Amino acid sequence: MAHLLARSVCNDAGSGVNPGYAKRQQAVERALEYISSSSDALRVSDVYQYSAVSWRTLDRAFKERFGITPKQYIVATRLSGARKALAAAPPETRISDIANDWGFWHLGRFASDYNRMFGELPSATLRR
Repeated sequence: MAHLLARSVCNDAGSGVNPGYAKRQQAVERALEYISSSSDALRVSDVYQYSAVSWRTLDRAFKERFGITPKQYIVATRLSGARKALAAAPPETRISDIANDWGFWHLGRFASDYNRMFGELPSATLRR
């Protein structure tokens, strides 16, 4: 019995793959697939459910891979999409329309988060 246990431990250590880590990374892949395929404003709870792991496991997996939580990742993805839309939009476009298209309803929070991420206000991106 001790021999089987020792061999099992050696096999796990020798393979270099932590089963828990591998499971978390698979969950991240499922979450990223869901995030990229969803056109609506995402709810983090839907991402957790789709990834088929607990919120704690997915949080840990995202922090291991990206250094941020799934919610922060979703917000960053939406902000990037809004930035691309603002950069491609004609100057008469309303910032609120683009923000709403990307799931931002509180415009003050949108402008603050946008400025923090890109170092400029949405209006500056639109003007360029």
